[in-house]
Amino acid sequence: MRAQILLCVVFLSGLSATAEEPTVFDLVTGQVAKHGRAIHEARATRAEARLYADCRDIRARLDLALARAHLGDVGAARTGAVTPEPIPAGSPDPDLIQLVCHAESGEFGSAAIMASRLLSRDPDAFGPAGDWVVRMYGWRAQPSVLALNFLGTPYAEWTWLIDGAGASSDTGFARLKALLALYPDFADGFLVLGDELCRRGAFNLACWSWTRALDLHHPAPTEIRRRFDTVLSRERSVEIGSDVGHRIATDRETLIRAIRKRMDESAVWIRQFRATEAVLALGNPELSFLDVEASLIARGTRKRTPSDFGLVRTAEEAAAIEFHEARGNAKVAPQANPSGRDGALLPACRAIRTAAALLFLAALAALTLRKIPRWSPSRQPPLTRLRVRRSPH
Repeated sequence: MRAQILLCVVFLSGLSATAEEPTVFDLVTGQVAKHGRAIHEARATRAEARLYADCRDIRARLDLALARAHLGDVGAARTGAVTPEPIPAGSPDPDLIQLVCHAESGEFGSAAIMASRLLSRDPDAFGPAGDWVVRMYGWRAQPSVLALNFLGTPYAEWTWLIDGAGASSDTGFARLKALLALYPDFADGFLVLGDELCRRGAFNLACWSWTRALDLHHPAPTEIRRRFDTVLSRERSVEIGSDVGHRIATDRETLIRAIRKRMDESAVWIRQFRATEAVLALGNPELSFLDVEASLIARGTRKRTPSDFGLVRTAEEAAAIEFHEARGNAKVAPQANPSGRDGALLPACRAIRTAAALLFLAALAALTLRKIPRWSPSRQPPLTRLRVRRSPH
């Protein structure tokens, strides 16, 4: 049973056990490998052929039920998931199939119950995401009536650079990334990710994550815009790249438009991934993500990175990830933000910058004065040598 449940992450998301973990930038730009409709159709076709050859093939019936669940054929999937016979090793768990059915039908409360049931049998059923999958489904069951994020923190409590609980620990940050890799359409997850990136000083990435939350129709857009306004009021501007008419954005809407433009460019990769997968799935419905990515790389197609957009601080993501690892238990300031300043040290930074500017001006003035000939009385002709024209009168 444990081996069966350990397959939940693979069956649920299509994530290969050897697939490379997506970076934070991959997550916020939607460059996360997810199986498309074509591969589920290919798997359903193969399972039907196996059932035609042997109608007692329990695994084939469960494989077909899971494929139909992903395709939205919920009624047939639920019927196929009901089996009184012992379940063969390597087969999809019937509760997992019911979970996908509930999620596809928008029955998120029931999906949370199924996820909790799977976790009660094995804490590793959803990998590093753990019970945050249950919290995610619970939040999605009633997002509009809650003023809390899926971790239970009120949106209104967000302030500038706080170091609180929740996702801000190393373990929490890893769980949040794992959750968004499984559910890249979870709007509140990206709001929480943006909050966490902001805590770590990665303000540029935070704005990208909040923009993705807006595009996924988060039910609290006012709170997200408040975060943008706070960042801009503290930082005055946010660097958005050098491939547009300006390198910095000083207002919220300009910043959001610039980020959306780059997200649209990043979406090319996932479209090409799905198209390539659809072709390869015809011959191998069980292909892994690495198979698809290898085909893309062979054709010269790769994921977009921060450097592709001319972002000044391309190491911002690494700084955000290493934030807690570097500080240990000590309370230190977050890593540098895209403008190179920490919000908590902003007044001191401005004072140092002003002093440096004054010193520069003083040095420039001194250099300029040295180039002007110095006045000296000895270099002036004596008055007695001046020729004075006398009047004839």
